[in-house]
Parts: sequence; C-alpha cells; structure tokens
Amino acid sequence: MNLGTSLFDTLLQIRQQSQTQAQALTQKYAGLYQDKPKENISIQPAEPGSGPTKTLDFSQIQRGQAQQWLDRQIEKGSLNQTEITAMRTLLYRGSTDSGDSEAAAKEQLDLLEKAKTGLRAAILRKDSSGMAFWAQALGAMKKFQGETA
Repeated sequence: MNLGTSLFDTLLQIRQQSQTQAQALTQKYAGLYQDKPKENISIQPAEPGSGPTKTLDFSQIQRGQAQQWLDRQIEKGSLNQTEITAMRTLLYRGSTDSGDSEAAAKEQLDLLEKAKTGLRAAILRKDSSGMAFWAQALGAMKKFQGETA
C-alpha cells in the first residue's frame, strides 16, 4: 500500500468537496447580489390628507433612518439574530474626530452595496459561513425593500 498516493487522494477529495460546497452556496445566493438599478426614495401620500411617507430603499438610506428601522424590527421580532447582527455590522461606524452624532445620523449609506461587497469577499475567500452571513443580510433587506417606512 502506497501511503503517499492514498493521502494525496484523500486530500484531493476533501478539496473537491469544499469546492462543490462553495459552488452550491454561490449558486444558491447568486440572485441576492446581482446588481440592479437603484431606485429613488419616493415620497407619496398614503391616504388623502395623511402626509408624505417614505419608501424603504437600502441603497439610499440615512444612517439614522436605518438605525430606527432596525430598532423597530427588533421590537417587532421580525428579524432573526443573524440578520440583526449583519445589519448592525453594516451600520457600524468607526470613531471619527468630529464626534458629531447629528451629521453621522444624516450620512447617506448604500447598505445593499456594502453587503454585496461583503458577500463577494466571502466568496473570494471561499468562506461558507461568511457567505451565509452576508446572504442573510441581503435577504433581510430584500424582504423589506420597498415597504413604507
């Protein structure tokens, strides 16, 4: 029995299984990170005399609005823990010199693009847990995209 050939075959099988799993995850979540044209936030009255409402658009959202939306979803219990963690990761902001919280709340974000970037990086690293993490964040945003805020 040649141990070198046997070990090589075993390692080759392990690598093939890993690549197959990465391909399956990539195909499963491919639809979530394909680029789509950005839609503007539309302001329309919901009912006559009720005033304007904003349509939720994660590609153009202010940090403060996104944080308020996330807090409401946590209160309602409509997001699972992984989705909450992913959304908080997207909203995380490192320390700044100014410390101006009002300016930070008005900062425009493209959360969809940030999540897509995270997913692409996980795919390049062949990190299946990272792919699942970012895919859940994209799935959560896709689920709520276009709702009235």
